[in-house]
Amino acid sequence: MSPTRALVLAAFSALLLATGGCDKLFGAPKAAAFHGVDVTGMQAGRSLHLLDFNGRPRSLADFRGQVVAGMFGYTHCTDGCPTTLADYAAAVKKPGSDASRVQFLFVTVDPMRDTPEVLRAYVPAFDPRCLGLRGDAAAVDRIAKEFHVYAHVHPSKSPQSY
Repeated sequence: MSPTRALVLAAFSALLLATGGCDKLFGAPKAAAFHGVDVTGMQAGRSLHLLDFNGRPRSLADFRGQVVAGMFGYTHCTDGCPTTLADYAAAVKKPGSDASRVQFLFVTVDPMRDTPEVLRAYVPAFDPRCLGLRGDAAAVDRIAKEFHVYAHVHPSKSPQSY
């Protein structure tokens, strides 16, 4: 591509961005549609017994009186996990939120790589109130089944790859 053509394309792109022309040309971005399943009456998440990233045994009973929000993920996840943690952190920082009443739990499905040290460095970086939980592979499998979570290890050269 010639330098002149590259300059014209760069200038056009900058103009589109500056004037909102992308929305006019391609339409405004649409909010993602929610795709859910009615889980009324489903027996799930009755128990949770794992260690936090400080080695302390944790169960759902530890958070009585609080709203418990959580996710299953892993620290080497490149998109969904950090995005969800960032969304949580932003939500509890909104004015008027009852953030002190919410406990967010990040349950790793990759206990081989997500050591207590890794979880301790990763999870609270999004919000200091976030708590990372882990267990051995058998414990994580039990908890995932209890919460109807599916995780699959893809064959690779690394110890675990999701």
